Amino acid sequence: DDALIPFNPLAMKNAKQVAHRIVAKLGVNDLAAVVFTADNRRTQDFTSDHAKLDAAVESMKSGMATYAFGFDVNGAGGGARGIDNDSSLYISSVESLSTVADYLIAVPQRRKALVYLSPGVPIDLDDASDMNMVDPAGDQKMARREVQLRLIEEERDVFRRAQRANVNIYGVDPSGLDGLENSIRDRLRPLVPGVLNGEPKWAALAHRYATDSLDFLESAADNTGGRAIVNTNDFGPGIDQIFEENGSYYLLGYRETNPKGPKSYSRIEVKVNRPGFEVRSRHMQYTPETDEARATKAREAPPTPATRA
Repeated sequence: DDALIPFNPLAMKNAKQVAHRIVAKLGVNDLAAVVFTADNRRTQDFTSDHAKLDAAVESMKSGMATYAFGFDVNGAGGGARGIDNDSSLYISSVESLSTVADYLIAVPQRRKALVYLSPGVPIDLDDASDMNMVDPAGDQKMARREVQLRLIEEERDVFRRAQRANVNIYGVDPSGLDGLENSIRDRLRPLVPGVLNGEPKWAALAHRYATDSLDFLESAADNTGGRAIVNTNDFGPGIDQIFEENGSYYLLGYRETNPKGPKSYSRIEVKVNRPGFEVRSRHMQYTPETDEARATKAREAPPTPATRA
């Protein structure tokens, strides 16, 4: 995630080391691709050639996100918030996940995993629920709300596409233990004065935004049957576990006893009757519309000016 990995030497070093370790653990029959969320000119398509994959990993540049969350807009300072200039990077990161999942739909029926090296996307439910357009201090809440609502829908779309592609998402935060929060704290300290809940406001906001980002990684893993490797400086055990889980697995089929109908979500829980075992599985089922239903809606939809033209 070259869009959102912080501009931090340790985070960049960790990201490359984790990626190289994953490449080294690939088997002779495994195929892998390297995709970037911002600058995709150095993408490496599916190959079993480890040298090509390692070269693509090494080509990654430093992160583009500023993590100022709009507090630096036009040099306003003083705690006033404008448009978050990183918004397009958040969207780019999430849309990249959807694009990769779409690409994997066409891959034959084999085990598929998406390792998402990223600090996550700060989907902020507070901003998404704020209905005020502009507050007295010039805080452009409505614009940020629209971005967050789009990110929430894009997140759901990732889960739907990953389900169709039968792909597990493994989120790995290369920032390390508290690394993202510390990067955000350093950025917000000179921009956000005041106190919030008994601590400096910049510190409280840094914790909130970092938590939002890691929640995205946890949610992506939880809803696709993957695993999130976060809040650690030792990535080795988590990477080993990814390969352990993908080396042996069960594919279960089931029929819903009480289907909710098209365009609905259902929770899935898989249990085993052997003690001491942890089950990792997809926790969400999305029921899409049938092709016939979509075709019917398209036929019955009132013609737009463009259609009439």
